[in-house]
Amino acid sequence: MESVLEFMASSATPLYIDVGPFLGQLEQAGVDRVLSAADVLILTDDEIRFVAAGESDIDACRRLLLAYPDLFIVLKRGADGCHLLGRGLDCACAGFSVPVVDTIGAGDAFAAAYIWADLQAYSPPECGTIGNATGAASVMKAGAGRNAPTSAEVQAILDQHNTGLNLLC
Repeated sequence: MESVLEFMASSATPLYIDVGPFLGQLEQAGVDRVLSAADVLILTDDEIRFVAAGESDIDACRRLLLAYPDLFIVLKRGADGCHLLGRGLDCACAGFSVPVVDTIGAGDAFAAAYIWADLQAYSPPECGTIGNATGAASVMKAGAGRNAPTSAEVQAILDQHNTGLNLLC
């Protein structure tokens, strides 16, 4: 892990960490190394405790920013959307109400879309909205992987909810 973190630190490429169960398996010193190297931390309400010494609320994310002021946090909240914290921003991005078929893969679809949008230079709230639309499109289908939402399906949700966002792909 150390060599990967060192490589990323020497790179101009931002390091996005989607917490998942991985950080829950590390000792606190390992978590601290990852958080020090990360540019963007993507996690759920349930995963906050893996990086915030057992705490598990949005205030724990705010306290993390005191220790890691360069970190940007994307808190995934399922159907409730997401919350963005860091770099002078502390805001919620509303989710989209859609019929749910299967939630498998929705969080990964959100994370992939958020990262893509960020790398395309959308603003953080736009990235959150695109991530939320992608997660919503994902839950409308069964399964993940090859059943991930298409850009047309995501764009349809953005259009149905009058977001004014157009995907560049």
